[in-house]
Formats: sequence, structure tokens, C-alpha cells
Amino acid sequence: MKNILGLLSMSLTLGLNTAIAQTKITEPGSSNSTAIKPDVQEPQAIQPEVFVYVEQMPEFNGGQTALVNYLSSNIKYPKAEQEAGHEGKAMAKFIVNEDGSISDVTIVRSSGSNALDGEAKRIVSSMPNWKPGKQNGKAVKTYFNLPIVFRLETNEKENQK
Repeated sequence: MKNILGLLSMSLTLGLNTAIAQTKITEPGSSNSTAIKPDVQEPQAIQPEVFVYVEQMPEFNGGQTALVNYLSSNIKYPKAEQEAGHEGKAMAKFIVNEDGSISDVTIVRSSGSNALDGEAKRIVSSMPNWKPGKQNGKAVKTYFNLPIVFRLETNEKENQK
């Protein structure tokens, strides 16, 4: 038991010694005189936590139907992909900030087309503010995943042939 406590005490002492970095400085006008000054780092700004799940998840203003309408009326299907008949689904991940604005948009699952993925990122980045997520009654930054489906409309007469 004493050996374990001794090792623990020694490792804590070593940990403290390595955690406090020191810099040797020489006083001006004195070649032999030195002073030890602790190496102090600037405090870093604390980033607010981004939640994955909250009591009240973020919501597009107007709800799910309004979101679908917004996407369908604002997506600009890339011409080359349309002509080539490419379809797909991209999964966009983004943060809904405390004020409802959208930031940090990334494509976490590709549609298989860089052009479609780029359009998915563009449309999500350009969305109007959402109702933010809430935790304990307070608006918080919240991650949100949104599938963006690219599907070409087909003419029913062409399908009947």
C-alpha cells in the first residue's frame, strides 16, 4: 500500500513540475544574475457549448411544411447534373445559433455529386433564421441534421411509354 501511495505522490509531483513551465531570463546589466519567471499563457475565450439534443429542438419558422416549401422553391438544381439525370440525397449538418441564425454548414453524407453537395450547402447557408433550440428555457446553440433530396421531376407521359 505504501508503494502505491509513494508512486501516486511521486507522479503527482512530477505532473505538477511538468505542468508549470519556467523561462530563464537574464536581468539587463548583469551577466551572472538570473531570475526564474513562470511561463503564463493568455486565458482563452470560453466557447459556448453546442448541444446535440435539447429539450426543445430548433425549428424552421412555419414548421416542417414551410421548410419543405422553402427548399423546393429555392433549390437551384445544377444544370449539368440535371442534364445527366443525376439524383441524390445530401445530409447537411449545421448549427442553429441562439439567435436562430445558421452557421458551420457541412455536408456529412454526400449525394455522390460535388455539384449537388455544393447546392445543398448553399441552400442551407442561405436559410432565414430558425426558432432556436432551448435548454432549461434558454436559447442555446444546437446541431441540426437536414437531408436535402435532389429528385428530378419526370413527365408522366414519358413514364407510360
